[in-house]
Amino acid sequence: MDDERKNKNYDFEKTHYLAYHDNITGLNNEKYFFKELNKRIKERNGTEKIIILYLKFNNFVDFSNIIGFENSNKFIKKMGDVILDSSLKIEEMSVFNGNQFLILLSMDKDNIYERLKNQTRKFLFEIKEYLTEINFDYLLKVNIGISVFPDHAEKPQGLLSKAQHAMYLVDKRKNNYKIYNKKLFIDKVEFESLHQDLIQAINNEDLFLEFQPKVNTYSERIVSFEALIRWNHCNKGIIQPDEFISIAEKTGMIKKIGVWVLDQTFKQLEEWEKIGFDDIVISINMSEIELNDPNIIKIIKKISSSYSIANKKIEFEITERSFKEVSTDVMNELKRMGFLISLDDFGTGYSSLSYFGKSPFDLLKLDKIFIDNIYKEKSRLIVESVINLAHKFDVKVIAEGVETKEQLEILRKIECDYIQGYYFYKPMSASKITVILNNLKKNSST
Repeated sequence: MDDERKNKNYDFEKTHYLAYHDNITGLNNEKYFFKELNKRIKERNGTEKIIILYLKFNNFVDFSNIIGFENSNKFIKKMGDVILDSSLKIEEMSVFNGNQFLILLSMDKDNIYERLKNQTRKFLFEIKEYLTEINFDYLLKVNIGISVFPDHAEKPQGLLSKAQHAMYLVDKRKNNYKIYNKKLFIDKVEFESLHQDLIQAINNEDLFLEFQPKVNTYSERIVSFEALIRWNHCNKGIIQPDEFISIAEKTGMIKKIGVWVLDQTFKQLEEWEKIGFDDIVISINMSEIELNDPNIIKIIKKISSSYSIANKKIEFEITERSFKEVSTDVMNELKRMGFLISLDDFGTGYSSLSYFGKSPFDLLKLDKIFIDNIYKEKSRLIVESVINLAHKFDVKVIAEGVETKEQLEILRKIECDYIQGYYFYKPMSASKITVILNNLKKNSST
């Protein structure tokens, strides 16, 4: 009788284990995750938000074919440990569909989205560090979609659906995340409406530029500006670029907008030069769509010839990812014409030290994710190594997203050339920049 009872208990425990664990990796499975998620929803207090992170490795099928089925399973099991050992305060984690992960967190509702963004960026950086350490970073990119209870859905399956929708909108070519937002899912009618509004925006003067100063790391003197586009919609108010640039790219409008931005930048430089500020440099962002336009050089030459501004006062910021997609002939021609070129978002795409030997850029812009983690010794050493290498090729380095004095002091110690971020200046209108420049000029003459 005792043996029979033991066998029944063993069978029950085995059945229970198999029901809630992945049969290959032994990690908790989807069924277990939703059981715990339901429990957490019922038990939560009024100040808590419950969060789902849906993590997927892009290009996993090709990765698995390269390293083999058995090794890819071992990789998933190891990634479970890496995720649990990360800086995220994880309450539950399960493997999903064999090679994806569901992660459960909870946070106090105060300022939740800003804290969630910061923690997710940090988490992504840690995952990327591990993939780099095992030499798989070139094969795999981590995409994360996030949903929040009760903001986005009130039932577990709804939360998963929203997290999946957000993940599918992440740029698959780099490690990134998106938090679910209804604005991400503009229906066809609204998409076309915004498209038509965007066509009219230039003629109606609904688009405008703000400028964010960049400063010398040591003197704290303004050395240049970045032009940032904004849209003052007649009904919706100010629309940020992350809400309309994707529409512009999908519809081809990005080319027309790019022409407008370049023209306005030359125009603003000319206005500042007329009132005595003749040493200003302005950088503008250029997408691979614009740079791959066969007429891009003719377009730039035409705009440049309309103004009395030297080309060396214009800097084109081109993302690391775009550098691989744009002809070197275009880059070299821009350099020959006297324009400055900077490599933007360094560290977020297909990082390669070979850039330093063959690409014609003048500046390298470190992505904010490095600056957020610069307090860590490993991150600081990475940044310092990049700066040292860049300097050997006479390339200046600018750190973007600097928000604290401690970050500034570290960047000074490791000899970063320039700083951009809210610690010094937020993006501002041209009129406000003019006031600042006038004040600085007065102070320097007294």
